[in-house]
Amino acid sequence: MPMDDVETPLERPIPRTAYVAHGDDVGITSNGTTEGLSLQNDDFTWDCLNLPLSFSPVFGMDLTPGEPSLGIRTLDTDSQQPTTTPTLFQPKGFANPASKLSAGIATAMLRGYPEMMRSCDTVPPFFHPHCYEVNGERKVPAPLVNIMSIAQMFHRREENKGFIWQNVDRERKRLVGECDWLDADSLLAALQALCVACLMRFVDGETEIEDFDFQLLTCVNKIATRLVDVTGNLVAKDDLEGRRMTWNEWIFAECKRRTLLVFRVLQKIVHLDILLPCPTLPEYAAAPLPASKQLWRASTAEDWERARDYDSRDLWVHGMLKDGSLAALKDGVDSTHRRIVDWDRWYAGVDELGVLAVLSANIQA
Repeated sequence: MPMDDVETPLERPIPRTAYVAHGDDVGITSNGTTEGLSLQNDDFTWDCLNLPLSFSPVFGMDLTPGEPSLGIRTLDTDSQQPTTTPTLFQPKGFANPASKLSAGIATAMLRGYPEMMRSCDTVPPFFHPHCYEVNGERKVPAPLVNIMSIAQMFHRREENKGFIWQNVDRERKRLVGECDWLDADSLLAALQALCVACLMRFVDGETEIEDFDFQLLTCVNKIATRLVDVTGNLVAKDDLEGRRMTWNEWIFAECKRRTLLVFRVLQKIVHLDILLPCPTLPEYAAAPLPASKQLWRASTAEDWERARDYDSRDLWVHGMLKDGSLAALKDGVDSTHRRIVDWDRWYAGVDELGVLAVLSANIQA
């Protein structure tokens, strides 16, 4: 991902969309197994996709049937104060041996992502090399340029740890001040950059900056809320319903879902609860799992179309539930045999982020 050209904001309007899947439209496979269930709506309250309360209102889809608007809470990042002082970004403890093992592997994988940001050739798997292109030219938004510069310093953080977090905090304040006029591309880039910053905090441990973690997490909420306002929500309705999108539209939607997944996995293994109010979702909703590596790694629109045509034979969308279990989503529940075939195909095509999703599905508090 060459970083020569920097332009922010970019102009690519994204239509508002929303999606709510009802419980009886979902075939559940707990932790990836093939035993299907049909569940009613009142069996679920997603608690905003079980994300930390700072993220929750925007990563969930707070819609009742027929309502066109999203129920979103917007936070004043610089004035809101925590009601208590939880230990943020500290690892959770797990009594269950399987959960402890899965959390350990997921931790090791996530810890490598800040290191991957040092080079544009090895970015983490929620960045797509063609995401920020306009008329064939790559225009990398400023948040990604800045976080890559910070990642270079983070590699030598023992020498300049205080300076690193001062730069992260300065970037946070800039994003808070500019988010109301950033476009969809720049907002996604900001959310991805903040995701990397959160992973850096997880790796580094404590910081001496007062309220740093609280302000960082509420900034994530503010940026994600604005991204919802601009794009509809963090999950593409067209993708969930199997409608055709262009390659660029799909890349944007897939980057959103992958960034969301990293936040979800991080929340499963570290404390991110900043005790902000979160409305209960009235309907079941789903967080789609990453697409296959063939789709994700396609280098041209033609290669992507061929991979998409192959995947389109599988009409299921694979998702993750509030409790971390995996679900096969469709307009109706078909036979158990069909479910086995669908999950085999998904597992056959997963990349490293798909592995993270499966690991997090096995992490239970």
